[in-house]
Amino acid sequence: MAMQWLSFFQKKSPRRVTLGIALLKGMKAIVGVLSVMVMARYFGISLARDQWVVALTILTGLIQFAFGPMNETFRSKLALIRSKSDSQEHFRETAASTIKWMFLFSLIVSLFCIPFVDQLISAFGYVRSGSAFEALRLLLLISLPTLVLSEITTLISGVLNLYGVFFIPELCGVLGVLVNTVIVALFANSLGVYSLWLGYLLNLLILSVVLALQFGITRIGFRRVLFAGFRGFKECFVFSSAMYLPLIFAQLSVLTERVIAARIGVGNVAGLDYARKILDVPMGVVTTSIATVLGPILADQFGKKNLTSLYEETARVARMMILGVTPPLLVFFVAPEVFIRLLLKRGLFDEQAVALTAGLLRLYTPGVLGAILLIAIGQAMMASGRLSRLVLATIIIQGGIIAGNIFLSPYLRVYAFPLSWSAMHLLVGGVLLLGIASESKQTGLGLVEAVVLALGLGALFSSLRFVMNTNSSSFLLLVIGAGSLAVLISVRCLGFKEENAILQKVTQKLFQRWKSDAS
Repeated sequence: MAMQWLSFFQKKSPRRVTLGIALLKGMKAIVGVLSVMVMARYFGISLARDQWVVALTILTGLIQFAFGPMNETFRSKLALIRSKSDSQEHFRETAASTIKWMFLFSLIVSLFCIPFVDQLISAFGYVRSGSAFEALRLLLLISLPTLVLSEITTLISGVLNLYGVFFIPELCGVLGVLVNTVIVALFANSLGVYSLWLGYLLNLLILSVVLALQFGITRIGFRRVLFAGFRGFKECFVFSSAMYLPLIFAQLSVLTERVIAARIGVGNVAGLDYARKILDVPMGVVTTSIATVLGPILADQFGKKNLTSLYEETARVARMMILGVTPPLLVFFVAPEVFIRLLLKRGLFDEQAVALTAGLLRLYTPGVLGAILLIAIGQAMMASGRLSRLVLATIIIQGGIIAGNIFLSPYLRVYAFPLSWSAMHLLVGGVLLLGIASESKQTGLGLVEAVVLALGLGALFSSLRFVMNTNSSSFLLLVIGAGSLAVLISVRCLGFKEENAILQKVTQKLFQRWKSDAS
């Protein structure tokens, strides 16, 4: 039975592979929710939680400033090289060169940052003579080596994806998050904030070992990586160079948000992080599924000059993602207080933390629709060589978010950040949607219908809650059940072929299993 399901997802349909990865991401999301619950129980919206988020923000910022564009584009570039070259040698040399030099540069960046740790921490409003500053300083210093591990796992995962190895890294990710959660639960009382670091480190180590074992199937080999020249890295770097400006804007947006939030008061950084982690459950599924599968597929189609198929695949995968995340988004938008209270209110996570996190989550939720459009259509832009349009769209979004954060935060305080994020993603995502509709009206229409369905259900259930004036957990079940049913009915009525095929396959499998159990 399990092999039949696996063979269904391994068939050469990008949308089936995308669905398989999405299901694995869903498993990881469930474990991730457990992780958030454990962190909320032991740390709440405390100073210690703020410190860990600030440390991760600095690490992520360093990675994105230095390597973000390469991480975003190297899959597409390697896929293009592979599709246009008769020999695999050029592809393997380019991949080996990229891995080698990215490893060396990430090591240099982590070492270079050591003398400037104090300045990085001071930017977030921490006073140098305080105990909080010293604790964060030590936390950041011992976290810098993970920068190298994080970068290498990203690169090797991307290369393995091009060989059709999608599911093993995702399964390993599920195991890593579970280990992280267990470590925090066991050592939070004794190690405090450093238990978060230990869990994060073990997560990366597990993934690194598994990916290293899988790397042999590529026939690239670590020996080739060791002696690789600079040419392949240069080729990928030049391809990604157009993305440096928007990535700088994106990181400035994140840093601006975290710096202002930290200066507003203790707990705001943690509240924003909890809201984003909950939102990352559906967003993680979408981002990884689209980037892992859609980018290489689209690059191959562009290499074959099949632009019609390129736009159709983009719209269909984006539509599937929007329909899939609509039920959880309804919960986040319509009844976030009920959801957060049910999920996180225990230990140090009190009613004040519930109110803060729920308010932030509600404002973040509408922007997810725009973000999905940006991610999917952005992959099509990269694959078809239209990087300049993607660069412009990203700069407009991040520039608008930065401006909104700066000018609205004195009035709306911490709530300015999710409002700016959602407004800009909806605006630019809508413009990109109109663009793809103009390229292929029939394809664009199906995507528009999915977006309108999600927005319409949000408005409907919000009105229903206002009329009922309820905060009960039973209403949460009503939103999930009725929202899912509405999506399924819409899939049938609107004639979405791929989604209908998947539903039919699932229904047949469940019916066969029920029939065999009954007999």
